[in-house]
Amino acid sequence: MPRFSAGARSSRYKPYGPQARTIVNQMNMPDKLRDEMNFLGVITNREGLIALIQNEHAPASFGYKLILDAHDTGEHEMGHRRRHSGEREFKHAFRCMLILWVFCGVRDPHRIAAEFLHDMIETFRKKWTFERIAARFGEATAERVRCMTKPVQGRGMSKRAVEKEFYRLLGLASKEDVEDKGADVLDNLLTLWKRSVKRLGRKIDDVIRFVLPLLHKHGLEKLRSAIILVLWEIRRKLRNNIAFAH
Repeated sequence: MPRFSAGARSSRYKPYGPQARTIVNQMNMPDKLRDEMNFLGVITNREGLIALIQNEHAPASFGYKLILDAHDTGEHEMGHRRRHSGEREFKHAFRCMLILWVFCGVRDPHRIAAEFLHDMIETFRKKWTFERIAARFGEATAERVRCMTKPVQGRGMSKRAVEKEFYRLLGLASKEDVEDKGADVLDNLLTLWKRSVKRLGRKIDDVIRFVLPLLHKHGLEKLRSAIILVLWEIRRKLRNNIAFAH
């Protein structure tokens, strides 16, 4: 059987997480996407971000400052937290931004900034509210973040019910919001490891039932096709008993 949960605890609590290149090498990356997604292992820090955006958003411009402010805030708040793989959580947000910019071709600074901040409200419900994000980064950015944030789990409401409500609301969202979430989903699937069989299956089921139809509805076929390829790569690992952890 594949070691779905192998090393989950020890990796999360190691003092130093894996490097970006190590994460990329361990991703559920299909061969057909490897060259096109190579940027995930090349652009890995603030300096790389500046080089990426400065041709589109001139230094000192509104877009330039908004994107860097969102990057710096997200890194400061999320940088100490770790995912199951042991990597810092902010690295996930950074890759989501890269996928949206490089792979999807998005240049809207509000959408790019929102990728850096998309886990902030869920992680810090009291500290980082929608209102605080709107005050700091503007309502346009905050609305993008809201569309990628799960609702608050009310009394008597299961986590599963929260997830279903999130996808119901996403179904009412704009094409741009669905694309933003699609970038998040793609990176989550690329790094979907160290999970129990139950959680692994549920994540994949949600993508198939909710995300892929929405991407198709809005004509986001490039992103949809990439996600399907990654799902097939995960299936290949499962069928060949290839471990999701190293």
